[in-house]
Order: sequence, then C-alpha cells, then structure tokens
Amino acid sequence: MDKIDIKEIVAIVICIVVVIGVSLYFAGFLDNDEEDTVYGDDITDIHNNDSPAEESSSGSLKIKIEYNGTFTAGYGSANKNDDFTSSGSREIDLGNSTYVDVGAKKSDDSSGLLKLTILKGDKVVSEKTTTDPYGEVIIHYSIN
Repeated sequence: MDKIDIKEIVAIVICIVVVIGVSLYFAGFLDNDEEDTVYGDDITDIHNNDSPAEESSSGSLKIKIEYNGTFTAGYGSANKNDDFTSSGSREIDLGNSTYVDVGAKKSDDSSGLLKLTILKGDKVVSEKTTTDPYGEVIIHYSIN
C-alpha cells in the first residue's frame, strides 16, 4: 500500500469543505453575507458591508491568495471550481460569478502571513488572514 502524502490529505479535506459549503449555500443554510468561517487564533477579518448595488458594479469576482510558502487551496463558484497546491501569490478570475466558497491552508508550521482576499473588480470585498502554524482561512462570499 502506498503512503498517503500530507498534501494529498489536506487537498482532500479542503475539497470536502468546499463541497459542503457550496451544498449548504444552495440548501439555504448559510447566509453568506454574514457567515465567514476562519480557523486559528491569530486572525484578521476585513469585510466591507457595502450595499448590493455598489457591490454589483462592473468587474469580475476574483480570489487572491498570498503566502511566502507552500499552501493548498480549493474553491467553488457558479462558474468554476478547483483545488491545488501552490506558493507565493495566486489570483483566480471567476468571471461574473455571484458567489464563491474558498479555503486556503498553510502547508508548514511557520508564523508567516497567509492572506485570502475576494475582490469584485479591483475592490476588496472580503479578506481573511492567519499567522498560525498550519493556519487555515475560509471565506463564504455572496454578492446578494
């Protein structure tokens, strides 16, 4: 039997979290305007509560993940979904999607900053950070 790599386990867990989040969203159990889940003790949350009319201005919905190390991430939206392992900075354009569920987890025990940002055009609409070792951030965001 082959050994299971920790990165594979983390990627599977993130995928499961994203699938559950998307399922709960469609089932109506989450009020995504207020429901932002984050794991870890050292967390910063920036959430702009602008009116829906302002948020629906031009520009596509984007995910931006920044970390000076390796991280795993997964996301689901109306237009796209994926899970991956990466490092540095990564930006994903979701086009005209109206919601996104996204999670990112540090793959090491450093106290470096992992930042997860949701943008509408060039405007930050939600942001989470953590410096916890193996820290994880999750954002459920909906324009409505």
